[in-house]
Amino acid sequence: MNKSYILLKYVLIVDDRPAQREALEAAIRQVVPKSNFIKAESFVQAKRLVKSTGNPIDLAVIDLRLEGSDEEGIELIKILKKSSHRKKTRSILITAYPDEKNRLLAERAEADAYISKLDNSVTEDLQETAKRLLGL
Repeated sequence: MNKSYILLKYVLIVDDRPAQREALEAAIRQVVPKSNFIKAESFVQAKRLVKSTGNPIDLAVIDLRLEGSDEEGIELIKILKKSSHRKKTRSILITAYPDEKNRLLAERAEADAYISKLDNSVTEDLQETAKRLLGL
C-alpha cells in the first residue's frame, strides 16, 4: 500500500484530563498526521458529539474512567458499536487501572484494543495500535 497518500482520518479522544487529551492527540498525530481531532472531556460531551457530528469517526481513543466512574468509558464504546452510522469506528480503551475485570469489560463492550497508561511503552503501543486499526 502506498503510504504517501493517506486520507484524512477523524479521531475522537475522550479523557477528563486536559494534559492527557493533548498527549493522546500528539501521539496519534505522529503516526496519522492527516487527522482531524474531536475531543471531549466527559461522557456527556462525548455522547453528544458522537450523536451530533456528521463526520465519520474512524478511531475513538477513550479513557476507561471518566469523572470517576469505571462504566462511562465502557458505555461510550457500547454507544459507538450500537450506532448504525458508527459501526466502522475502531475503538481503543485506555486506562490507568489495568486489571482483569476492566479488560473483560472492554472485551464484552467490543473495544478493538485495550491499553494500559501505566506501561512504559504506552505511546508506542497507542501508535502501533492506531496504525493497525486504521489499516496504515
